[in-house]
Amino acid sequence: MLRSRESNIRAFVKFINCSPRKIEVHWINYRGKNVHYSTLEPSASVVVNTFVTHPWICLCPDTGQRMCINNNEVFLGKPWFNFITNSEDGLVSVERQDANIHLPMRSLREIGLWKVLFLVRTRSDIIALEIPKTLKADLLHQFFLSTRYKEVEVVDDDDGDGR
Repeated sequence: MLRSRESNIRAFVKFINCSPRKIEVHWINYRGKNVHYSTLEPSASVVVNTFVTHPWICLCPDTGQRMCINNNEVFLGKPWFNFITNSEDGLVSVERQDANIHLPMRSLREIGLWKVLFLVRTRSDIIALEIPKTLKADLLHQFFLSTRYKEVEVVDDDDGDGR
């Protein structure tokens, strides 16, 4: 199960919305629940202090579609000490790791399924469609995924959740 683990090694991250859509950034907590962290407009960014064992995902709030972060559907930060820089004047600093959010690469079939899902509202709407059973099964599967990712837990920022 995808969930956060121990909070030992920090990661300093900057999530950047490189997509043309509004995107929600979610932390996956210790129980495996999505915790909404931020909503980003296109080209917007948010900085996060997290841990290397804490997974993050990004979703399109309109479709429930999972976006990619640096070409992966799940993002885990790298240790902070991998981003130490030394300037010519001897100063040492830690840079934030970029986490570029972008649209996933989809086949023409997957794109079509997502377009149809955007038009239907319920499972019954899909069942009522007069299309081949294989397409109906694929739509039901995508519908399940899109509604599952919309289940979000809200947590206060000051509750010691490790973010």
